[in-house]
Amino acid sequence: RVHGGVGFSIHEMMNCDIATNEFSRAASVIAESFFKDPVYRWLYRTDDNMRLFLPIVFETYLKHTECFAFQKRTVDFGSFMIAVTPNEERVLWDESQWEPFQLVHAKMCEDLAQPDIQDRFYLMEDVFESLKTDVLKEKYGDVFYLTIIASDPAHQGKGYAKDLMQLLMRRADTEQKPIYVECTSDLSARFYRKLGFQEISKTHLPGEDGQADVEIVVFWRDPQQL
Repeated sequence: RVHGGVGFSIHEMMNCDIATNEFSRAASVIAESFFKDPVYRWLYRTDDNMRLFLPIVFETYLKHTECFAFQKRTVDFGSFMIAVTPNEERVLWDESQWEPFQLVHAKMCEDLAQPDIQDRFYLMEDVFESLKTDVLKEKYGDVFYLTIIASDPAHQGKGYAKDLMQLLMRRADTEQKPIYVECTSDLSARFYRKLGFQEISKTHLPGEDGQADVEIVVFWRDPQQL
């Protein structure tokens, strides 16, 4: 445990070691953080759908994924980030971890009679997987893949996300591995640029019903010599 200041501490965790009774709260924090995200807006379209889907799908994600995480804890929840680590198997997502997420999402769409959302979900999966394959090539599975960084709205703007990123960058530098992250908002793009990440690629999700395309930008950070 590394103390980050009065009233909170920073935890380095493996296998997303969030207490079982915290999954729901953690998922709620992620959902609130991603409520205005353009990709999820493209996927779910309405506020009602966002409020319905996001907490459930993120809770499923937390329960089944195995990854590396930093958490900045306050009395409530605080901020946390999740990254898939470089691994000998050279995978970014193990199917045994991803399948429960897919099944829960498909079941929700079926129960709510919203097949259009599931169709967009499949398209989104294809677009993101193609992007990773095209960009990473022989580096596939040999990077730190940052998947989530989220803060409780009550603690946003306090520099917690920057503190967590610096911890991840320190670990990446120690292991001499790059960091890969997909960015979908101008605010996030500015955040990564300030931390020295470089934009290396981009793609888009096609707009429908008069909507603009949603741009997805890949940011990359090479390891620094310690």
